[in-house]
Amino acid sequence: MLREAQRYYHASLLLARRAIASLRENAGLAFLSLLLAVLLWVFVGGQEEQSTLRSGLVPNVEVPVQPVNLPQGLALASELPRVRVRAEASADVWDRLSPDDFRAFVVLSGLPEGRHQVPVQAEPRTSRGGLRVLGADPARIEVSLVPLFVKSVPVEVVLEGNPADGFAPGPAQVEPAQVTVLGPQELVSTVAKAVARIELTGARADLMRALPLEPQDRLGVLVRGVSLDPSAVNVTVPVSRIESARLVPVTPTITGSPAAGYNVTGVEVDPPLVSLTGPDQAVSAIVSLNTAAVDIQGARADVVRTVALDLPAGVTVRGQGQVTVRVRVQPAPGQATFGVPLRAEGLGPGLSASGLPPLVQVTLSGPLPLLQTLDPASIAARVSLAGLGPGRHQVTVQVTAPPDTRPLAVIPSQVEVVIS
Repeated sequence: MLREAQRYYHASLLLARRAIASLRENAGLAFLSLLLAVLLWVFVGGQEEQSTLRSGLVPNVEVPVQPVNLPQGLALASELPRVRVRAEASADVWDRLSPDDFRAFVVLSGLPEGRHQVPVQAEPRTSRGGLRVLGADPARIEVSLVPLFVKSVPVEVVLEGNPADGFAPGPAQVEPAQVTVLGPQELVSTVAKAVARIELTGARADLMRALPLEPQDRLGVLVRGVSLDPSAVNVTVPVSRIESARLVPVTPTITGSPAAGYNVTGVEVDPPLVSLTGPDQAVSAIVSLNTAAVDIQGARADVVRTVALDLPAGVTVRGQGQVTVRVRVQPAPGQATFGVPLRAEGLGPGLSASGLPPLVQVTLSGPLPLLQTLDPASIAARVSLAGLGPGRHQVTVQVTAPPDTRPLAVIPSQVEVVIS
């Protein structure tokens, strides 16, 4: 027994030594085998996870049924119902399926006018998760076919939202302006218009869009169960800056001074108001509008000039864009005092007068330039002695002033004369 045990021991030791030697000689092959085993385990585990399928009625999904090959001259009496779908797909996509993943339809070719029970066919629109359609629920629906009725309705464009600040939309242009409504008479007769909606929010330039249409009745309620031909139209909405018009006064710009002794007595503008057009913000900021400069340096008479207006950028004026400015220039009023010889008039025959001063002081008012050049000889100062006899008399000095002047004071205004 002991010898037998020793033989088994030596044989086992020899086998273990050979296995270790073989492993050392084939270490790379052993590692590759281990790696392949791990990958196989992962792959099989993944396949088992992916192979977990779910089937039955897809939850929370209803698919609209579309008519196919509708017989010529006939129309659906009402909109087709929605159906549920029986399908099979992997568990990871099952709860994420939506109506867009399916298509349901009925084939109506060859059917006459009236009511018909037709089978519903369903198919997947995607292959994700191994999606497979098993059928529709209900599997058959009732379809009522009636004579096709046709009429034309106008297209109406509805503008939604607002352009950017300072911009405004113009009238929408649509092509075509009318479309055809097709369907059962009782529905088509209620359609009053085909509506296209266009979004304007933030727009700063013209918008051009191809837009779908929706049939509506006179109250703007959507009419279902009819079709439009064409089903879309081209819409153009011009978007431009807001232009406003405003009347503003004109302020003349005057430079220089009239000649010495002359004053500016008034300034007139024709027209006094002008109409401006331009961006609303720019026009509303203008209180008045200045003219180009009108020079009156050294003027001795009225100055009349036709000048342009000083317009801000982007603003225009309705009309010629020019105004006529009249600057009224007149001599300045003044006063001047002159020594004027005094003459006696009307002395009776055989009488003589004495005691009269040779000069009196006469103060005149009038245009300053005239007074500055006035000859004292043009002023007459006199006393009337007509009807006076011998003796002493107080007489009033009378003054005759040149044209455009008038006497303000005479010193002395009365004199004593002795007649003998």
